[in-house]
Amino acid sequence: MSPDINPLGFLWPVISIIIGIVPVIMLRVRARIFGVAAISYFIAIALKIIIQNFTLNYIILYPYYVQGLYYVIQTAILEAGFSFIFAIMFKIDKPLEFGVSLAFWENAIFLGFLSGITLPEVSISYYLIASNAPGSKIIYESLKNTLLYFGNYQLLRYLFYHTLDRLSSLFAHGAWGAMASLYFIKRKKSYFIIMLLGLIDFLVPLFYDHIIDYFDISVLSFLFSMIGFLSMYLVYQKYMKNKVGN
Repeated sequence: MSPDINPLGFLWPVISIIIGIVPVIMLRVRARIFGVAAISYFIAIALKIIIQNFTLNYIILYPYYVQGLYYVIQTAILEAGFSFIFAIMFKIDKPLEFGVSLAFWENAIFLGFLSGITLPEVSISYYLIASNAPGSKIIYESLKNTLLYFGNYQLLRYLFYHTLDRLSSLFAHGAWGAMASLYFIKRKKSYFIIMLLGLIDFLVPLFYDHIIDYFDISVLSFLFSMIGFLSMYLVYQKYMKNKVGN
């Protein structure tokens, strides 16, 4: 009855952690910026959790475009919007450092470390199943379709999609975090357009209802966030050239 654990499944949080940590190390992010990014990110996430806890059961009764806008507005206002608020409040003048710091807290911590600590539980459950412990049949039914029990081909596909998904998070947070810092420096209202990257969450309800799969949402999010990041980087390059010229 017991399925075999696929050790490749433990790469799932490792991928998130690597994508979160590497840019922070490369840019040698200052502790102060790191801390401000943590405050901005976790306040935004906490508010999203509270809002969804009280409103999601009502929103799912509406058409998909309403549900999509529900997620978009939260991401744009809370995650992207708060990055602008905190960049201004704490006078963040290092655009790229702030951007990758926001991405770190989502990838390395929230979806990396915190999801990784649940994997040992799944492993322990496997041994309960193998030993026919009381309740093992119920445990088996709940675990047989989880990540650690996928075959190699299926799991490698999902790890690839997961990598695209986490890179899209890096690009999106990096883009609106950097633009928030650039706004503090330049005070150009046009920089707020980066908040449109919140549109990457428009497809979330379609994914939850299995209308689109993980491949679809990962690829589309990756492409859209990469466009946003490249747009930000062009603005950042122009800012740096003018800074050197002066």
